[in-house]
Amino acid sequence: MDTIIQKIFNSNYRFELLDEWPGVADSEKRFYFPFATLMGGKDGLMIRFYPHESNNWLGVFEFGGGVTTGVYTCPNPDQVCVVSQGNSYIVNVNNPRDYIFRNLGTSGVYQVHKRQLLILTECNGICALGKTGIIWHNTDITDPAAFSVTDDFMKGTCEDCGKSVPFTIDMATGKLIYIGKVN
Repeated sequence: MDTIIQKIFNSNYRFELLDEWPGVADSEKRFYFPFATLMGGKDGLMIRFYPHESNNWLGVFEFGGGVTTGVYTCPNPDQVCVVSQGNSYIVNVNNPRDYIFRNLGTSGVYQVHKRQLLILTECNGICALGKTGIIWHNTDITDPAAFSVTDDFMKGTCEDCGKSVPFTIDMATGKLIYIGKVN
């Protein structure tokens, strides 16, 4: 499994991907997502976090049913976005129990530095995360695939009546400004 790592935004933490858990003598807390429990959970992407303002911790992020896997810095420097085979987790690294779980089939993640947005393309639309949380969520389109993301627009294709049609979204508002017609 290839894991994408994108660090466009500043972060108040470091992290490392793990292939296996450290030994039992390890004193770091282990959080299992999607419930941020210390009691154990299902298999997933394993990451060790080194927050600048709190103790190190280990996270296992349950796999979804998709293909996209990656770790992305967020507009909020205390948050990280982990995508584990389509399941998305936005986590405050200083408090792992402060998180957002999105099991909406994330297929793409885009960092828009100028607008300070993290964009998630999901099976039911497109979600934009800013410094204060979710800024907008566009559900006008389903199964979006982006082919161009700029500071101002996202252009791509989506499914409409079984056919692929083009769309354009305004990055500032999340509003659909164009969608092609099915012939």
